[in-house]
Amino acid sequence: FDRLIEELLPVLHVHFLRQGVKSSMFCSQWFLTMFSYRFPLPVVFRIYDNCLASGIEAIFGFSIILLKKNEDELLALKFDEILAFLNTRLFDKYKLPSEDQSEEKVAHDVDAFVQDAVALHITPFMLDSYRHEYEDRLRETNKHLTEMDELRTTNRALSSQVKTLENSLAQLNVEHVDLLNELVKSRLRNEEMEEELVRYKLLYAEAMHENQDAQSSHRISIAQMLRLKRGSN
Repeated sequence: FDRLIEELLPVLHVHFLRQGVKSSMFCSQWFLTMFSYRFPLPVVFRIYDNCLASGIEAIFGFSIILLKKNEDELLALKFDEILAFLNTRLFDKYKLPSEDQSEEKVAHDVDAFVQDAVALHITPFMLDSYRHEYEDRLRETNKHLTEMDELRTTNRALSSQVKTLENSLAQLNVEHVDLLNELVKSRLRNEEMEEELVRYKLLYAEAMHENQDAQSSHRISIAQMLRLKRGSN
């Protein structure tokens, strides 16, 4: 039905879009009740007759002609006013002049209404073409949704991989820090060992020096003793 409005009443279609009016807001009652929920019974009977004689295309013709007849008034209304107009005043264009203005006595030009609707020439071919357009659009939408689902699935998998890699990186960072700590401790131990080795070398050198001094003193003592002996002889 939206496609029919767009094709046959393009200005009104744009106005409905701007006002946020969707066809489901008003035409659902028309189609589900065959206009019987509010329209006068003579009008409803003629609609039934034409639908039985001409097929489902007739109900679209009656719907479009009502919008077309009231297009000027609808273009001047806002969202709430449009919905109220469609529910209460849509058939006023076909009222016949009468001295008695009570709602029960109001007469309508049903013949003009039916002739206007039939004159639109809404054919099964038009409805089939719109149906094919809708099915093609629906397939494209479903294809797009499928691609979106696949992308979401891929994105979730990649996000999971990223989290795994982040956890692995965090673990590697921890291990890296541990290795650096061990390396620092090892270097500190090596430095301590080098300092200890240097200290031992110094002690060894001092010991060797003291030993050499002791040996020198001993030799001197022996030489002095030998001289003393020789002098006494």
